[in-house]
Parts: sequence; C-alpha cells; structure tokens
Amino acid sequence: MKDDFQRAQDAIASLRLTGHNRDLAGQWLSFWKNGKPPPLETYRRLTWLHTEATMISRIVRGKSLECVSAGPYLNLAMNFDLAGKDILTLVPPDQRDVLLSHWWEVAEGAVSLTYREFKPKESAPGIAQNLGLPFSGEEADGARHVLMHSNWRPSGSSWIAGNVETGMLASTRQLARFRGP
Repeated sequence: MKDDFQRAQDAIASLRLTGHNRDLAGQWLSFWKNGKPPPLETYRRLTWLHTEATMISRIVRGKSLECVSAGPYLNLAMNFDLAGKDILTLVPPDQRDVLLSHWWEVAEGAVSLTYREFKPKESAPGIAQNLGLPFSGEEADGARHVLMHSNWRPSGSSWIAGNVETGMLASTRQLARFRGP
C-alpha cells in the first residue's frame, strides 16, 4: 500500500506540470519529513525556488482565505500588494464558495493545477499554469496554509505597474488528492 509521500509523487506526476511549477513541486517533495508535507516554517526558514511568483494563503474551512504573503510578480499582475487581503473579496460572490472549497481540498492533502489568463496591455494575452500545494500543520482555530505558484513571468512592458490584467479565478481547475477520501 502506498503512503502519502508516494501518493503525492503520483499526484504531481499525473498533473503534467511544466517549467517552474515542476521545479517547485520537486522541491516541495524534497522537504517532506516523517511522511508529511513541509510545514509553513520550512518556507520561512529554507531557500525555496521561484518565491517571486508564489503566494502563501491562510485558509479556515468554510470561512476565509487570506493572503499571508505574495511575491512581486503576483503583486505586479494584480496591480496591488496581496498580503493581508481577503482573497474571497477579489472574486464574484457566486464564486467564493467554489474557490474556498478548492483551496480547502488542497489544504487537506491535494495538489492543485489551474490555468489563469494574463492580459498584457501591449501584447497578446497568455494562459499561465498555476500550482497549489499544502503545508502540514494546523493552527488552534483549524486554519491551514497553502502555497500557490504561477508560471507567469513579466516581460516587455508587463514590468510596468498597471500594464497587466488578471484575476483570482482560474479558467480550469484540477485536483490530485494524495490524502483523504
């Protein structure tokens, strides 16, 4: 019978990650200890790849999804600093439960693959692959933490604040569970 680590490896392989997402998923796997994903402290203590395009969120089941920290590429794409923001307020009300449920499944033990559109003002729009991974551990109020990474990278005039449009909703979502039902 496979353990959670082996199932997490299989989950990642099943999603056919590309580029920096594949690199980051491999690093996440390398930080597992005692059959568990790395805790949030690992992110703060060790050098992780591609932090310029990552977001750490705190999620409470059925209640909230808050950005704890976001790299400069994500802040540039959103045109504001995401840290401390309630992510649910950034999506239409009819999509909030869907987003909250998706990220809670990641927090419970799934790998997420999504695709989001990024629209530079001076070039053609593009679709970026986004990865979601859970950290182990739970706070006293039941909150957990998840890592999101986007393969989107600014280029050309996208480096200028306000020259890219994107949102928090993905056009496509996939989950590959490694723990739970």
